[in-house]
Amino acid sequence: MATIYRKAQGITIYLGEEDQGSDLAMKALEKATFLQVCAIRAKCTDPAKSQDPDVVALRNLFARPWFKRVWVLQEVRNGKFPVIICGPKTLPWRVFDNLTRFGFPRTFGLIPVPLDIRTVSRAEEMFDAEGLFRRLCKARVCLATDPRDKAFALLPLFSKVDGDGVKGFLPDHSRSTKDTFVNLAKYLLRSSEVGFSLLYATESHSSLEGLPTWVPDWSSIPGTQYI
Repeated sequence: MATIYRKAQGITIYLGEEDQGSDLAMKALEKATFLQVCAIRAKCTDPAKSQDPDVVALRNLFARPWFKRVWVLQEVRNGKFPVIICGPKTLPWRVFDNLTRFGFPRTFGLIPVPLDIRTVSRAEEMFDAEGLFRRLCKARVCLATDPRDKAFALLPLFSKVDGDGVKGFLPDHSRSTKDTFVNLAKYLLRSSEVGFSLLYATESHSSLEGLPTWVPDWSSIPGTQYI
């Protein structure tokens, strides 16, 4: 899929159907300048204005499911000219790029990973353990139907994959989620750049039965409690 996205003349990203505030949000984004973004940020910190229609509309737009899915990362990372569609409204992705540089939509307490991924340097990147670990941590808040895809979906984000990287970690859906995460941890631990930093990604509880305590459960969302 990564090759298809890179060779495509354009990428269309569909956020979903129109709702009560989506048109208002898309219009606000289309006309947004640095000063307007600052004004919206000021409203967010003012309890009396945090429920203004434009603020609520934008908050709801960036909370849509598309921004939370892990597989969409390769769309925005590898696509040449992504275009956002929400209901009848269309916007070029560069509008979202500009807003990210203005510190938006972090204003809402939302950190959509696709926005961070797209604004990463476009320099050619070799697939290595350090880069994979960094993106695993960043994309941990993303959602995936198959927990293994929390790792597999990140591989297409790299422009180049070296031989050692291929041998070190490959997508293999014949393995269980637990085995996938254990093999991934072993690969990362062999890297001097990652090493014991891997332990900072572990949590005290995991939903995966039998997962070693030194292996991060990438399927868990930070802060989630399991009983």
